[in-house]
Amino acid sequence: MGERGVFEAAGRVKRVLTAAAVGVAVASSAGVLHASDCKVSLAQFGALRTGMSYAEAVAVLGCDGVVMSHMDMAGIVTTMFMWEGRGFGANMNAMFQNDALVSKAQFGLR
Repeated sequence: MGERGVFEAAGRVKRVLTAAAVGVAVASSAGVLHASDCKVSLAQFGALRTGMSYAEAVAVLGCDGVVMSHMDMAGIVTTMFMWEGRGFGANMNAMFQNDALVSKAQFGLR
């Protein structure tokens, strides 16, 4: 997809990652939009449930997220994704550990 996120470890190491670089499926299927074309809603955000896989979240949201950070520590793989909403600055993020949703947050979604 070409969308990139920045990973920082202890404020020193920076790498630009794509979803493919962290092993996230990036192939768009019919009905799944590219992140730049996709705007998530508050209703979609509300439909996300703890424990969902990334693929299940994408099915709810309609598009892949942009990787904001990724870490593999002691076998626990943690990836933070961001999706844009409609309106100035509207967005949401979701954190997955070992492909299970553990937290989500939003700002300005409608």
